[in-house]
Amino acid sequence: MSMDLIISTATIPADLGGNDKKVALFKVPSGYGGVTLVDAWAHNSATLAGAGTTFTLTLINMGTTGTASSGTIGAAIGSATQWTAYTPQAWTLDGTEKYVDAGEYIGVHYHELNSANNTIVQVGIAYLVGN
Repeated sequence: MSMDLIISTATIPADLGGNDKKVALFKVPSGYGGVTLVDAWAHNSATLAGAGTTFTLTLINMGTTGTASSGTIGAAIGSATQWTAYTPQAWTLDGTEKYVDAGEYIGVHYHELNSANNTIVQVGIAYLVGN
């Protein structure tokens, strides 16, 4: 007997102006168990000027309040590889942190390196619902 898995996706625009900002983007609904992330990515709508002028995004669990970082789901992206317009960068998901409980928020930690200016950032996640 085989069982079909249903993977859902969400793409979320993120307003990330201002350095060192943590923003809750997605709340895991209550009543259905948590979610397990199977993929996550982000892209910026502009190519950034060059070395030292960039920003990083870390995918984080922001707990039930949506204001605190309670775990790193995906380590920072955007430093080793410069942002190129509409070119996704994927997070490597942490094996234990990629499960997020019902009622908790998934968010990003935005950190500028020198004077980066993001324009429009989109964050995408693919996930399975239930425990």
